[in-house]
Amino acid sequence: MLGWLILLLNAAATLFMVGLIWFVQIVHYPLMRMLPEEVSYRYAAEHQWRTTWIVAPVMFVEAITGLLVVFVHPVGMGPVVAALGFLLIVFIFYRTGVVHVPQHRFLASQHEVETCRDETCRELVRSNWLRTFAWTIRGAIVGFMLVECIDI
Repeated sequence: MLGWLILLLNAAATLFMVGLIWFVQIVHYPLMRMLPEEVSYRYAAEHQWRTTWIVAPVMFVEAITGLLVVFVHPVGMGPVVAALGFLLIVFIFYRTGVVHVPQHRFLASQHEVETCRDETCRELVRSNWLRTFAWTIRGAIVGFMLVECIDI
């Protein structure tokens, strides 16, 4: 029973993030380049602050339950798939901290010229595809784990 609860929490957090990352990738990040220069840094700072309040708790739940499900999982589920899923979480956290947080901090700085902002926004969209694909694969892995555990 505990294994199912952990897996369901992990699935909920992961699937939430899959939907969110696709929205950010297709809609939100590309639109950031369209902001007038005089408001773009304020928008980027506010975006960073507000997004953290939504994303950080969900990523935390995903990480903790992703690790737990490797060790405490429902009957019928192999730990190797869960471990692969957890490695993707590690990759996503690494990319977020090393690549994307610095990009957002740069966009929130007041001393940019427009070309730097445009280049940073383009790089943000380009580099975020790795996280988008990683979360999408995580979503598929979580779906597989759920189906693998269903006793029909």
